[in-house]
Amino acid sequence: QEFARIVQAPDPMAVLRQLLAVHVMETDCDDDGALWTEICAAAKRKPRIAEVSARMERAIVDRLVSVFQLVTQSTDAARQEAFVIEARMLVLLIKASKMQVADTSDADIELKLRVQRTIDDILNSLSKDLPKC
Repeated sequence: QEFARIVQAPDPMAVLRQLLAVHVMETDCDDDGALWTEICAAAKRKPRIAEVSARMERAIVDRLVSVFQLVTQSTDAARQEAFVIEARMLVLLIKASKMQVADTSDADIELKLRVQRTIDDILNSLSKDLPKC
């Protein structure tokens, strides 16, 4: 649903940036973090859960890569490999930020802002490749 909103937007990268910021900064869905933590722990013990978890993450990475391809209009194979790495990094950052134990201190807010700046850096690096109109 979020990816459909992104690809249909006039500025897909701006919508992606906004949605990722919500995932980093929101605290309403703290159950997501607990779920990710449980999945990761179970995946370490049970190969079947690891397979399902990896498949789910690959699907998210594939969707992110399709957004990057859309906005950059790039079909270069080397660029596609870079897109996969950037997408995997975004998934890692969001997942890790969700798995953090809730903390309302200024340090927690600073950490979330640091994660957001890192995400922005990744998206800005991709934005350098946007076609010029």
